[in-house]
Amino acid sequence: MPYGMLESKGRAVVTSGFFDSSDSSCLVTRRSMTCYLMFVNNTPIKWYSKRQNCVETSTYGSEVVAGRVAVDAAVELRYNLRMLGVPVKGRTVLFGDNKSMVTNTSLPRSILKKRVQANNYHRVHEAVAAGMVSIVHVDTEFNLD
Repeated sequence: MPYGMLESKGRAVVTSGFFDSSDSSCLVTRRSMTCYLMFVNNTPIKWYSKRQNCVETSTYGSEVVAGRVAVDAAVELRYNLRMLGVPVKGRTVLFGDNKSMVTNTSLPRSILKKRVQANNYHRVHEAVAAGMVSIVHVDTEFNLD
C-alpha cells in the first residue's frame, strides 16, 4: 500500500437514487418541491424534500433544479463513503422522470436552450461528463410521488 493511501474497508458499494419535483405545488408562492432518495446497495440512506428557493416558470426548470440538488447529494455521498474507506463501484445512477431534462444533461452534444437554467444545467452536465453520475429516465409511475 503506497504511503498515505487508505486501505479499503470491505466490499465496494453501489449507489443510486431517485429525484423528482412537483411544479408549482405551493398554491400561495407557486414554488416547486424538490425531493430525492439516495440508496447504498438498495438501502435508503438519505432523503430530502423541500420547497425550491426560486419560482420556476416551467416543469423543465424545476426538474433541472431537482436534478442539480440530487447530483450534489450523490457527489457528497460518494465523497463521504470514500473518506470512510468504503470503495464505491461505478457511477451513481440517478433516476428522473422528465425526459427532456434527462436527455439534455446526459448527451454531450445537447445544448441548453433555456439560459435561465445555465448554472444548474452545467452542474449536472459536468457530473455526468466526469463519470460520477448517470442520469436515467424512468416512467413517472416508478419514480417518487
